[in-house]
Order: sequence, then structure tokens, then C-alpha cells
Amino acid sequence: QIPPKTAIDLALEEFGQYLCEVRGTTIGTYNEYARHVRKFLQARYGSGPIDLTSIEAGDLHAFVSLQAKRATKPSAKWTTTALRSFLRFMQLRGLCDAHLVNAVPSVPNWKLARLPKGLTPEQLSVFFSSFDRSTPVGQRDYAMAVSLVDLGLRASEVADLSLDGIDWRI
Repeated sequence: QIPPKTAIDLALEEFGQYLCEVRGTTIGTYNEYARHVRKFLQARYGSGPIDLTSIEAGDLHAFVSLQAKRATKPSAKWTTTALRSFLRFMQLRGLCDAHLVNAVPSVPNWKLARLPKGLTPEQLSVFFSSFDRSTPVGQRDYAMAVSLVDLGLRASEVADLSLDGIDWRI
């Protein structure tokens, strides 16, 4: 025997029809959205009745914060995307204001978070002392290393340096 549909099931069915018929979303995308929205609705309402008009910005912040701590970054991003889509659907139905869509916090995506740490002064000393500065090639290599470290130039910028690119009249 098939269990009766819950209020969450019915809300997600309407959401799914909107996504697939109006937005042209694939079933796979809908299933992913529905999984995240279901988690939110279950966290907000449990097994009780749902009142979509009672969702507040604080509910969204708390849920996304919890998901960001528990889930991987891609999964947390799916959560925010799914919630925004669901709230836009609710807005079209007149069940929430536009401010709720904007209340869904973003999951930080710090692109520089994985940059390697710089060399310690001791490591830099060893690095710079490894060049044989008694030869023209060693002097050139040392100058390139200093340009990389002290000036923060990229390797391609150092490789593109030429005497014509230097303003000698300073």
C-alpha cells in the first residue's frame, strides 16, 4: 500500500511541475532541487502541517548555515540554488515576498583559499643562495627569482621582460 502524500510531497509536486513545464528543468535537476528543499521543509515543519507563508529570513539563514557546516561546498551551493528557485516559485504563487529570495545567504567561495603559503625567510635565503651569481646565467636567474619574489611578478611576466620594457630615465 502506498502511503498518503504529505503536505511536503504535494508542495514539491507543484514545484516540480513548475520547474519542468515552465522553466524547462530536467528531471535530474528537479530531483536534486527537491532533495534540498525537502530537507529544508522537514527541518522547518517536521511532520506537521506546513504554512509556506510563515517562512522567515532567519529560517533560511539557520538552515543554510547548518548545511554549509555539514555538507560539502558543492552540496551547500545546491541547497542555496534550490531554495532560491523554490522561493521564486512561491513568490509567483503569492506565498512569499521577493525579499525572501534575497535572504538566502550565499555559500562563501573564496577562490584564494587554496593558494599555497609563501616561503619562510629561511627558505627564501636558501633559495636565493642557490644561484651561482659569479656567472652571467646565475646572475640572470637570480634577477628573475628576485623579480618573482620581491615584485610579485608572474613567471610569464618575468619571461617577457626585455631591456626595451625598462624605463631607464628614472
